[in-house]
Amino acid sequence: MFLTRLKISNRVTSREDFPFTVFECESYLSEEEFSRVANEFPWQMILQSSDNEDYRFRIDEYGHRDLYREVLRTRPHLATFLRLVHSHFFIRDLLSTFKAPIVARFPPSARLKRLGLRLAPTWLFDLKVDLTVYVRGFHLTPHTDGVEKVVAILMYFEDPSGDTRDSTTHHAMGGTRFWRAKSKEREEAWRDRLTADRPLSQSKENVLSLALERRFDSSDSLSDQLSEFQRDFEQYRLGEARNNHLAGFVKSNNSWHSVDLTEYPENLLRGAIFINLNLPPVSLRRCAHNFLKQYGLQRFLDFRARRRKSIP
Repeated sequence: MFLTRLKISNRVTSREDFPFTVFECESYLSEEEFSRVANEFPWQMILQSSDNEDYRFRIDEYGHRDLYREVLRTRPHLATFLRLVHSHFFIRDLLSTFKAPIVARFPPSARLKRLGLRLAPTWLFDLKVDLTVYVRGFHLTPHTDGVEKVVAILMYFEDPSGDTRDSTTHHAMGGTRFWRAKSKEREEAWRDRLTADRPLSQSKENVLSLALERRFDSSDSLSDQLSEFQRDFEQYRLGEARNNHLAGFVKSNNSWHSVDLTEYPENLLRGAIFINLNLPPVSLRRCAHNFLKQYGLQRFLDFRARRRKSIP
């Protein structure tokens, strides 16, 4: 029998909660389960889905709705995995497993915000999936992610047509890098620097989205900001891009991470299912949509989509 339920709590093989929560799951699925999902990973559909976005290709669950539904329709094992990820059971387990760091995104003085996160039902949270392929040249400089992010998870897929003779090096080069400040003073200095033009962000009760410049100069070298950052921060953990390896983190004001494929093998692709659990959306329509997805009523949503499409 193929997958019936997915959990995080019983699969975490490594977890670190300081300076922010990072976790990994080695061999998240059984060999047979992963093989079925990996055989259906839509490499070519992703590569053909859009123009090259800075060496990144993706099928966005919301931005490419029709294509995402086509994936669900034509790839039964991958579709089962994605629907289980969207389920009430998976999200409830995720929230329970990381309740303490999720609530800690707000300081103790923000009592109502912390209480709201503790009591919020799962269907208020918005879980979104991207199917992604990165190629050599992609570089996402250090950042902490958007304020709406709660938990981010990556499940990796190796290029089935690539050369795996030096796979250990490829795993490291394609992975997600996690950073921590060398001192509290340096961390606060960077926070002040990156929020200097946002006075409302200075309150300690606010969750921030911090990021370095994401640009190259005319000689294809990164701005001085990155070299300054690397003097004040150190890479302390790496989530390697290996088959069936799951890596994730809980968003906070210091959840610094990056991806650098500038020296990745030119003939290899790096695939991943990117799972984002986001804060409750304002839209009541979105909440209703989440409720239907989480409780297994995806067929109703698909029927409504087809009906809207058929109306002239």
